[in-house]
Amino acid sequence: MKLLVVGPDIRDRRKVKNFTGVQAFYLARELRKRGVELHFIEAKHPDPLRYFAEVDGRGCDHVLALGLRYFTHQPPGCATALSLKVQGAVTQLHDGLVHEYLADHMVGVDCTFTFRDDSTRTKEWGRYAKSNHYIGWAADPELLYPEQSERTLRILIDHPYYKGGTPDHTVEVTRDVLDFAHTGKWRERWQSIRVHRLVNGGVENVDLNSPPSFAPFDRKHIPFEEIAPRYRKTNVYMVTHKESVGLTCLELAYCGAQVVAPKGLIYQDRLDTIRHVQYEGCRAPWSLILESIDPVASATFAREQTWDKVADRMLRWLGDYR
Repeated sequence: MKLLVVGPDIRDRRKVKNFTGVQAFYLARELRKRGVELHFIEAKHPDPLRYFAEVDGRGCDHVLALGLRYFTHQPPGCATALSLKVQGAVTQLHDGLVHEYLADHMVGVDCTFTFRDDSTRTKEWGRYAKSNHYIGWAADPELLYPEQSERTLRILIDHPYYKGGTPDHTVEVTRDVLDFAHTGKWRERWQSIRVHRLVNGGVENVDLNSPPSFAPFDRKHIPFEEIAPRYRKTNVYMVTHKESVGLTCLELAYCGAQVVAPKGLIYQDRLDTIRHVQYEGCRAPWSLILESIDPVASATFAREQTWDKVADRMLRWLGDYR
């Protein structure tokens, strides 16, 4: 099988900095392991319609557009232009099912591979529900594994949301974590506590006696290999805002962290794949959280979500396509 891939060809893990990069490296690696030939073309072009009309399909069987909801961000007609370059299907990746109101952008798209399992909601999504196929999510077991200290409890707080328009609990979550740190309830198991948070360009330490400022997050990421060691030492990961997928939750769970999320921020089908604590209100149930911390159990359960399963589900659909 040969795929025409719309997106970056990333073969160096050190260049993975965002969700598209994760797909371009890990998913592509799994597909190559199965003998799939990949031909990459540009994903960003000032005149995509003209570019796709002129692109060389090179005998490819199907189109796979990386990123999230790729064709919803392109002018209508792009998928149709690419469909003329292959004998098979035009596909994209998505965090959930494709809405009916995106119909103009979906012309020419034969399948949307979804990271979330929305199979119970297909009746709500109109005629395009049938073209969605669940493939799941995964993380990197080579970089993400438990490395927690038995002496220090480490809590990592997620960054604020990128922009307005979605529930963001960064301030409340941070205050609650600091209040918990001052209670000393953690002393029965650990000798010290450290609180960190994700910020632009990496991770910063939080002064327990000085509330931090909350600068907006503007997607200044760092190479994944640089942040993975901080993940591996984390005992508790605090979600702060609503996520369409929330891959960081799985990555921290791979490292053995207990994921803690206010209700409604992470979709339940994603939470069902990791050990977690979900709560309502402004105060997390810290007694329950402390009792639930088990790095080995968290990592073992999360590692059932693998890239080989993601690739196999995708190839199964492509292989059956007529």
